Amino acid sequence: MDPNKVSHNLGKTDLLLAFYVFYMLNYFRTTFYIHHPIEIWLQGKDINQYFKHPVSSHEKSSKVCPLGNHVGVGLAIYLIIRYYFQAKTRRLLNCLVWSSVLGGSLVMNLNVFIYLLPAYLIDKFR
Repeated sequence: MDPNKVSHNLGKTDLLLAFYVFYMLNYFRTTFYIHHPIEIWLQGKDINQYFKHPVSSHEKSSKVCPLGNHVGVGLAIYLIIRYYFQAKTRRLLNCLVWSSVLGGSLVMNLNVFIYLLPAYLIDKFR
């Protein structure tokens, strides 16, 4: 079997991962929040509202900024369409996409990092 051929192996796991990512970053509400000092420092700066999320709220709300909402949509779409790429390209894209999303969320919003970690681990080790 040629590893460079395009394979259309979208399965139930991929659809569930896409749904999970979309739901967690767009609709999930909680009172629980985790922050690290860099994140609190970034949120204290005068930055665009696109990057702002609650850092201390005891009411049930989303702990994700508008950027995270858009990343959730984009990542969900990617998880569905990635099988249209050749296997070699798909491996490279998976590494690039997951590294970028997890790295960015680790710096900007620790809650999002924790939300996405199970999806990454399932995708990586299935």
